[in-house]
Amino acid sequence: MNKLKSIRTIKSKNPNPKLTVVIGEEHALSASMEGLVLSQAGFDVKHAKSIEEIIKMIADEKIDIVMLDYLFQKGQALKKIVQAKKISLNPKVRFVVTSVVNSEEYKDDIFQNNADLFLLKPSPKRKLIEELKKLSKIEFRKSIRVKCNIPFKVKKENKYFETFVIDISADGLHVIDQSNQINPILGMELEFEFLLPKSDDLLNAKGSVVRFTDEGFGIKFTEITKNTKEKINKFVLSNSIEMKSSHYYL
Repeated sequence: MNKLKSIRTIKSKNPNPKLTVVIGEEHALSASMEGLVLSQAGFDVKHAKSIEEIIKMIADEKIDIVMLDYLFQKGQALKKIVQAKKISLNPKVRFVVTSVVNSEEYKDDIFQNNADLFLLKPSPKRKLIEELKKLSKIEFRKSIRVKCNIPFKVKKENKYFETFVIDISADGLHVIDQSNQINPILGMELEFEFLLPKSDDLLNAKGSVVRFTDEGFGIKFTEITKNTKEKINKFVLSNSIEMKSSHYYL
């Protein structure tokens, strides 16, 4: 009974919680596309159309990062960063200011107003994601991941379970286990057997449990062949929104 209680306690805590990002953006299309990219990368994304909305959000809930353009609200939002940080529920909230202009004058103004990072637009998606996660000192995924619905066989302690994976990258998987049939514990190593869509090659890999979600659990690969990794990368590249969204980014 004590062991079961211990497992449930571990599962109730997500060791890799999502970072919450507020995007300050007055244009709906830009906000939508930027938010989509960050959501796909694992962020919890919120939108604000004014600095007043941003200030209310960070006073009422834990926000990790606020992103806004240098000219957001005619440049007036930049002047409120100091005030916003003072009333923030999260004392470690970070402000990222972006601009299409790579100007030393802009940069001086940005940092004088207590911003934490300047990013030139448009930034490559991977660089944007890495910079945001490094800013909050959270380990980032180096591989692009895509949503999917792929049948998987999971081997746990010599017993096989049939389930589905709902996102995949060359680094790991998000496995469905809503009924807790597999019910692993944090750090447990599992084996996987699967076919990628439109492929007849049976692939195998091993991975350890690194986080739990409402749908199941996240896996980081610990043993994977070069061939399997290349096939996953090829699948991800052909299905990723990365290329599709780049034209509309910012």
